[in-house]
Parts: sequence; C-alpha cells; structure tokens
Amino acid sequence: MTSGPEFIDREHQLPADVRLTPPDVAGDVASLRALAIAPHGEPPADYTVRSIFDSRPLQGYDFNIICPTDEFNGDEVFSFTVPSGVVAVVREFKHFFTNPSATNKNPSGTLVSFQKNGANIQYNHDIPVGADTIANPVKLFFVADEFDVVSARLVGAVNGTHIAYVWFYGNFLLKTGRPATFEIANKAGEGKTSTIKQTGYADPGNGG
Repeated sequence: MTSGPEFIDREHQLPADVRLTPPDVAGDVASLRALAIAPHGEPPADYTVRSIFDSRPLQGYDFNIICPTDEFNGDEVFSFTVPSGVVAVVREFKHFFTNPSATNKNPSGTLVSFQKNGANIQYNHDIPVGADTIANPVKLFFVADEFDVVSARLVGAVNGTHIAYVWFYGNFLLKTGRPATFEIANKAGEGKTSTIKQTGYADPGNGG
C-alpha cells in the first residue's frame, strides 16, 4: 500500500515555543495587574470638610448679631449684612417679645422664615416658633458671602404693642479667594484637575 498525498510533508513545522505567553493569558495577567494598582473607593477630592461646630479654624470667630429691634406689627423682617472680607456660617436663631402675653403663645401663632438677599432659604421657612425661642433656639446651617443680607421674617398674630428682639449666632471665616461655599472646607491637595485654588497655599499636585 502506497502513501497518499495526505502524508506528504510539504512544509517543515517548527516545534512550539513554550516561552511565549498566549495572548489570552497575557490579557488576563495585564488585567490583574491593572486591578491591583487601581485606587479603591471614591475619586480623590480637592477639599475636605471638618466640623466647625466644636472647633474653629485659625481665622474663624463667632458672632452674635442683634438685629435692630422694632415694634412688631404682625409681619416684620429683621436683617443684618455680612461684613466685607468674611463669609458667615449662620447656625442659630433666637427671638423674644417684650410683651409675650400680647402674642399667641401657641407655636403656630408666630412663624419664622429665614432668607438670604430676600429669598427664602429652602426648607427653612414658615417654621412655628411662637413668642419665644430663648430656651430652644432654631438650629441652622447655611453660608452667606460678604455683603449678603441675612434675614428672619416673623409673621404672627398681634394683640397689643410690644417689641421684638431677634439675633443670629454663627461663625465668621476670613475669605481666601475661593467661592463662598468652599470657605468652610480645607485644602485636601489630592485632586489633580481642580480649578479652585486657595490663595497663599502651594498646590501639592504641581510640586508646590
């Protein structure tokens, strides 16, 4: 029996090179290496926030601002303007009337709405406070930039003549050139693409 053409060695076949890594295996190895060096968690942030409720930054100080008193006529706005060079972190509101018996002592008898530049602070309006919040101040947290007008609008039933006393408590922070909302934050120095810079501080991402 003679050999057919299917047994003819037309080309010489080289032995397999076991030193080469198959493409599919190489791809798996590269993926595992990329996974190992990939950072975990959220992307790095340019700023961090540290509580100013129990501590103050070096340039921060508290304020207690008594708004101009006035005879309450049932709908009064009490305001102060944030001074130049600082931002205000408004944290607390208190009020009382010199003649509480002349007002409705029921909490719903007097409502307060907090405003910035004449517009209500979202979710902070028409709060029932009654005739007195000395013992239970209204808690707040919002930032107002320099020259912003911070207000409390009191609306309530009037029965007789009396004077309303209103004051705000919070923190003043010196401006550093950042947007007002970032003044309560601290430079983290981790982001690489931030366009928000803090005046007077080196940028760690660019070698200082």
